Amino acid sequence: MDPAIEKLRKGFRFLAFYSAVLTIAVITLAAVMILSRGSGRESVLRARGLVIVDDQGRDRILIGAPVPASPGRVRTDLAKAESAWGKRFPRFDWYKGLDHGTNGLLILDEKGFDRVVVGDPTPDPNIGRRISPASGIQINDREGFERTGWGYFPDLGRVVLGLDSATGTEAVVLVVREDDTAGVSIGSPQAQIFLGSQPAQKDDPEFASPWNGLIVREGKEVRHKAGFSGKPPVRRP
Repeated sequence: MDPAIEKLRKGFRFLAFYSAVLTIAVITLAAVMILSRGSGRESVLRARGLVIVDDQGRDRILIGAPVPASPGRVRTDLAKAESAWGKRFPRFDWYKGLDHGTNGLLILDEKGFDRVVVGDPTPDPNIGRRISPASGIQINDREGFERTGWGYFPDLGRVVLGLDSATGTEAVVLVVREDDTAGVSIGSPQAQIFLGSQPAQKDDPEFASPWNGLIVREGKEVRHKAGFSGKPPVRRP
């Protein structure tokens, strides 16, 4: 099997597993808290937020709308964030403009790095602002950098499942765009491969008609393409 397709399949299974675990955890927690208050219609728990701590008293799970502030969370403490990630960036003043909040559930590791977020919207990646607010799931590495996630961008009408490389760049992306582009994009330092369909491109004479198939680009230059343009041919019996 193609390594890229296998990597994409593993990403789907990984996200499905995390989604199932988080859903079960939230439902179980809600049920336990409600039952602890008694039975009957009056047993509805209302709260502004909930913080779950570990056996050492460190904040590990934040639930709320928005999630509660946590003194141990790295990305909401500018000094901690600059200490952790400042060497990666020539300047760090842009970091003040990021949106760190979410309505939903946030899991922190023992060092205070964001690891898993299920929310609406999810926080900006800690390398820059999103193109638009997104609702979905975000999974980060051990330093709090996004590695994979699923997101729906309601303002754009776009759905994206992304698997990022260790450098933070998009490696495999499954996307349905607002212009009806739909397919899988596989990126590397050398080239980008797109398998799917796209509408006519006004600024690209090579794709003046809708395209369906495989496209390999090096930078902006098309190196190879295989498929058909326009409407698919009619197969006659």
